[in-house]
Amino acid sequence: MIEIAQHSPAGCGAPSVWSADGRAIVLSCIGCGRIDTAQQCAGTCGEYRLEIVPAATHDAAIARLDAERRRAQVLGAATERLADHASTPDGWQAAYRALQADAREVLRDLATAPGDNADDPEQPLAVWSCGCCGRVEAEAACIGVCADERLEVVRGSVHDGVRAELEVVGSRVGKLNGLVRQLAYVTPRAGGWEAGFRALQDRARGLAAAPALASPPEGRGGA
Repeated sequence: MIEIAQHSPAGCGAPSVWSADGRAIVLSCIGCGRIDTAQQCAGTCGEYRLEIVPAATHDAAIARLDAERRRAQVLGAATERLADHASTPDGWQAAYRALQADAREVLRDLATAPGDNADDPEQPLAVWSCGCCGRVEAEAACIGVCADERLEVVRGSVHDGVRAELEVVGSRVGKLNGLVRQLAYVTPRAGGWEAGFRALQDRARGLAAAPALASPPEGRGGA
């Protein structure tokens, strides 16, 4: 997504309608869908095309990202326990059984944790925005039912950043979950305890060595 900032609020002396974290309140007609910010141009208008999404959609994506990060932490901890575990004097079977019980408990806990309802990706709204004051406008044919309601929106570029991070975290969760589920529900045949343990431990060490995920987003999203 490309946004071309042609002017700055400081350059025209007008306060920006956008907050530091990329949010704004617009007026949206419930009849035709027209969008405006009830702010007159300060006299230095350089409009550019901008994509926005409802703040509710953005906040749902942040909530889902937080939930996926929590899953990654829990599954990552189980993976590290497998990666660091050494065979006990009781042998490979005892070590495998102990970690298998641990993996099953982790999956049970995750199954009972509050769910993260997958948000349906919403098509961004295309508007025109002033590069000076940030005024937002999207015309629509009036249908004779003019009633504006306040709508909080977020810049599309901010939302895209959260969606991209969600994809990265979700990919790691998928890999970790696959390993933990295999440990939990696949039991080696007689004589295969050591081979099974070492194979899973090698995978666990590879995943544990992957770069750590960044810190969760604070509050309601970055700029």
